[in-house]
Amino acid sequence: MNTTTDIPAEPSTATPPQGTHEDVQDKTPVGGELRKATRSLVWASRKSLYPLAVMGGLHVVATGMHENGTSPLVAFGGAAAVVVAGTAVGRVRTWLGKSPWRLRWAGGCLAAATAWTATAATVGTGMEQSLLPSVLVTGGSLLAAPWWWLHRPRVRERVARVAPKAELPAPAPVAAIEAPAEPHEHELEWAGHVGARGQALAGSTLKDPEPIFDHEGRSNGTAWIIDGGPQRHTYGSMRLALEDIKATLDRPNADSLIYLDQDPEQYKTRGRLVVLERNPLAEVINWQRPGLDPATGLIPLSVYPDGSGWAYYVLYTPRWGVPHDLLVGCPGAGKSAVLRLIAGESLISGSAVMLFDPHNGGSFKEILPRVTRSFLGPEQIYAGMRGLEAAKNERLQILGEVGEQRMGPEYGHPILHTVVDEASHRTVLGTRGIGETLTDVSKEGRKLWIKLTVATQDPSVDEGFHDFSTLRDQLIAGNVIALRVASAQTARMIRKGNVEVHPDQLPEFFDRAQTLPTTGLGYVLTGGGSELPSRTQFMSEEAFLAQVPVGSPLDDRTGEAFERGYQEALAELERLHDSNSDDWAAASVTPLQPVGAPDDATARDALVQLAVEKGRIEMSDIQEAGICAPSHAYRLLNELKADKVLTQPARGVYEVAAS
Repeated sequence: MNTTTDIPAEPSTATPPQGTHEDVQDKTPVGGELRKATRSLVWASRKSLYPLAVMGGLHVVATGMHENGTSPLVAFGGAAAVVVAGTAVGRVRTWLGKSPWRLRWAGGCLAAATAWTATAATVGTGMEQSLLPSVLVTGGSLLAAPWWWLHRPRVRERVARVAPKAELPAPAPVAAIEAPAEPHEHELEWAGHVGARGQALAGSTLKDPEPIFDHEGRSNGTAWIIDGGPQRHTYGSMRLALEDIKATLDRPNADSLIYLDQDPEQYKTRGRLVVLERNPLAEVINWQRPGLDPATGLIPLSVYPDGSGWAYYVLYTPRWGVPHDLLVGCPGAGKSAVLRLIAGESLISGSAVMLFDPHNGGSFKEILPRVTRSFLGPEQIYAGMRGLEAAKNERLQILGEVGEQRMGPEYGHPILHTVVDEASHRTVLGTRGIGETLTDVSKEGRKLWIKLTVATQDPSVDEGFHDFSTLRDQLIAGNVIALRVASAQTARMIRKGNVEVHPDQLPEFFDRAQTLPTTGLGYVLTGGGSELPSRTQFMSEEAFLAQVPVGSPLDDRTGEAFERGYQEALAELERLHDSNSDDWAAASVTPLQPVGAPDDATARDALVQLAVEKGRIEMSDIQEAGICAPSHAYRLLNELKADKVLTQPARGVYEVAAS
C-alpha cells in the first residue's frame, strides 16, 4: 500500500527559480516564516525600549523644571493628566484589563515616575548632585521586563514551530485512529425499542448528547436531540409517543425524570429529550436573598426540573410598564407562600404594595407590618378600591403631562402593586363596583405602573370572576402562576398551551410515604419559559422579616389622590349606614372608623386604653374597636413597644407594660 497518499502535497519545485541555493531556500514558505519570525523578534524587542525612552523624557522634563524653579506639584498634575488621557482610550483600558498584574504594574510605574520627577525637580538631576540618573537607568531596565515576558516567548514558540520544517525532513505520517466511543445506554435502549423497526418512532435516533445541570450547578443527567430519521417523525408524533419513550427508558419515577420539549432550533422533525438522574423539585428551595435583575425586571421564582434552570417572574419591563398576575391554586397548594415571595421581592425593589385580604390577613401576619397599606375588612376593601381608582385617575393626568416615556420608578413614580387574595370573595369581585375598578386598572395600569396580582381558587367567569371576563383575560395575558388545582375544568380556564401535566393532575406528595409535600409545585407561565412543572422558592417568615423593608410611599400626587378617594369612600359608607339604605354597602358593610383618620396621639391613647380594658389585645380587637387601620395600628404598636408602654409576650399579642 502506498502510504505517500496520506501526506499533504508540498508546493511543486519541478522548475526551481533562478539564483543561489540560499535564494531558493529563502523563497520557500518555510524560509519566509523564519524571516518573518526573525523580523517579529526584532520588532517586538523595540517595545522593551519604551520605558527607557519614557524615563529619558522624564529626565529632560525634570531637569527643565529644576532649572526654571517649577513646583514639584506639577509632576502630580501631569500624572493625573496621564491617567485621564490613558483611561479615555479604549485600547488602553482593554489592554490593562486582560491580566490582573497589568493594572498594578501600570499604576506602580506611574507612581514611580511621578515620585522620581518630583524629587528630581527639587534636588536636581545631575550626576554630581545625586544618584538619580543611575536610578533612572536601573528602573527603566527593570520596567522593561514585562515587555520581554509578553513578547519574547511567543516569538520563540513561532521559531520553534517552523524550524523543524526547514531543517529536518518531515516524518512519515502516522494515522491517528480514535477508538470508537461506546454507545450510551440511552442510545442502545432507544435503538432496541421505540426506535426499532415497526415501533412508534421507527428509524429515529438520539444524537448530540448534552450534560444537564440543575439550578445549583450540579450534574443531573443528559439531554438528547431526537432525530426523526428517514420516516420524518415530527415533534407532534414524538409527543404522542411520550409514554412509549418513558417505557423504553424504563427507570424509577420516569414521569418526573423524563421530559420532552421542542427542538431549540425549531426543527419540525426533532425534539429535545431530557433524562434526569434525580428530581430537583423534591426538596424545598429556600429563598436566600433578593433576586431581582434591575436591568430586566425579572425575578427567579421557580425551578424547572428539565435542566433549563429558573422560571422567571416579570415584576416590570423597563420602558414598557408592568404586566399583571393571576395566581390560581387550591387550598394548601402554596398560594400564600408565593404571594409572600412576590410581595417581598416587590417591596425590596421599592414598590408601594397595597394588600387586600377579605380573610382578615390571617395568612399574612408577617406581611401586614411591611406593606404600604393593608385593607382587611369589607369597608376597608371597598374604600381602598376607591382610593386605587382615584390614584389611577391621577396617574392618567400625570401621563398626559409627562408622556409615557417619563413614567415609572426612575422618574419618581414607584410601582403601585395591588395584591388581592381570595379575589372571588363577595367583598371583592362579588361586589360590582370593585370588579369594575379592577377591570379598569387591568386595562390601563400597564403604562401607569399600577400592577395587579390577583389570587383565587376558581378562575371561571361565572364563579371566580363573577362575569368580569375582561379582567380575567387581562390577567392571563401577564404572569400566570398555576399551582395544583382542584379540577380539570379549572386547569382549562388558565391553560395557555400544552402543559406537560395538567395542574389538576399534579400529586399532593412526591413520595408514596406522603412525607414530601408538593406545596409550591405548579407552573409559571410568563410566555417565555417552558411549560413544565416547576417549584417556587419558599421565603420563610424569618427571611421575610429579616430582609424585606417597609413599603415605599407613593409619589405625592398619587398618594394624595389615593387618600382622598379612600376618605371619600369612608364618608359615603358612613352616610349609607346612617340612612339605613338598601344599598349593598349599608347591608353588608359596617364602617370601620369615623370619617377622617385619627391623629397619632388620639390613636395611641385609644390603643393603650383598649389594652388596659382587655388586658391583652390582638389586631382583631383593634379592628372591632375601629381605632385605626391595621397598617396604622402596627406602626403605633411598634412605637408603643419602643417607648416601653406596651409589651409583646407572644406574636400578634400586646399588653400594657408592668411599669
